[in-house]
Amino acid sequence: LMFGVGLHFNVRDLLGVRAIAVPGAIIQVTLATAAGAGVGLAFGLGGREALVLGLAMSIASTVVLIRTLEDRGLLQSVHGRVVVGWLVAQDIITVLVLAILPTLEPGQDGDVPRKIAIAILRAGVFVAVMLLVGARLVPRLLSVIARTGSRELFILAFVAGALGIATSAAAFGLSVALGAFIAGVVVSETETSHQVAADVVPLRDAFAVLFFVSVGMLLDPGIVAANLGLFVAVTAVVLFANAAIAFLTAAAFPYSGRTALTVG
Repeated sequence: LMFGVGLHFNVRDLLGVRAIAVPGAIIQVTLATAAGAGVGLAFGLGGREALVLGLAMSIASTVVLIRTLEDRGLLQSVHGRVVVGWLVAQDIITVLVLAILPTLEPGQDGDVPRKIAIAILRAGVFVAVMLLVGARLVPRLLSVIARTGSRELFILAFVAGALGIATSAAAFGLSVALGAFIAGVVVSETETSHQVAADVVPLRDAFAVLFFVSVGMLLDPGIVAANLGLFVAVTAVVLFANAAIAFLTAAAFPYSGRTALTVG
């Protein structure tokens, strides 16, 4: 699904919304983390546990939101581009969060600034390599394979390339979903991108179903019942407080009210 989204975006689209996506995501994540941590403290969690809860609540699910925008035909609108840029910025923030999470474990007092610097460097190297080297190498390979006239070989080539780039992102501390998105952006710069987009639809739909089924399998009703008050409070913050924070943050930028509402 994220690879398919990347196919419909190019670097210019993402850079075009950076003025709202980057600062907006930083402000929203900071305020939402504070709200989530406040809920955790109110229910008796320790400071570190409350901070982790707040961080988890501040980051949206890129795959779920992209699917929602796509189903409503908003992905190619200006609102959709802002939301995707916002989500990409959140994914980059997640890289930094994952770098400092080990230091929040009881008894751990790691060098947080060093870990964050390493995380930023690794993410920057991956994106630079993919957009500079990958954008030159992948188009040539796909063009050569397309000239063979074999549709099966062409599908195998771009699927293998997409999975390869996506999984290599994990070695740089990035999420596989963000890696798949970058892979789609790389392929979108090729002359065969329209053929790839047509061939990826059935694969995307099959994997999207598996994704949502796997998310459902992670839910343990027993844990929800045992912590019902906390569950209700967390749900309220995610549905209302976080949405209001995102809406008000986006509304502070020179975009339409509908864009702010979509972001929220």
